Formats: sequence, structure tokens, C-alpha cells
Amino acid sequence: MARPLRIEYPGAFYHVIQRGNEKKDIFLSDQDRMKFYGYLAILHTRYNNKGQVSTINKIIDKQISLIYNPFLGQKILRKDYSIYYGKTAAN
Repeated sequence: MARPLRIEYPGAFYHVIQRGNEKKDIFLSDQDRMKFYGYLAILHTRYNNKGQVSTINKIIDKQISLIYNPFLGQKILRKDYSIYYGKTAAN
């Protein structure tokens, strides 16, 4: 049975959890982790002035748990970091 669609509201915050495939680590190295922290800092700095502050619940090797507005942070966290990670993992 499929999961029901998320109800979306403009400006709303969501609890977003990302896990590694097959319970594998999300970060390959400390450099990957620091790069992700850098993207979180950009997200926080860019949208803090607009009242769209993100909150980090936890970041561990196998799971990331955030509260943020995914509409604002979609490009930074999903696209930019994914591109970086893809290039790093390919090497």
C-alpha cells in the first residue's frame, strides 16, 4: 500500500528524514559531512532573514533528521549536495 501524499502548505516546516540505502552510511568521509554542514549553513543564512529558519535534529552516519521548509531548501540540500556526492562517490 502506498504512503499517502503529504499535505503541503506554503511556508510550512516539515520534519524530513533521510536514510542511507540498505542502512548504509550517508557520508563517505568527514569531508562529505563537512560539505553537507556547509550547505546547511548556506540554507540557514539565506533564509534566516525571512523567518524560515531550519533546525537540525540529528545527523549521524546513517540518518539525517531536519526540520525545515523543503520548498526553500530543495535546491541546496537535494540538488547541490546530491551532485557533489555523486561526483565524489564516482571516484
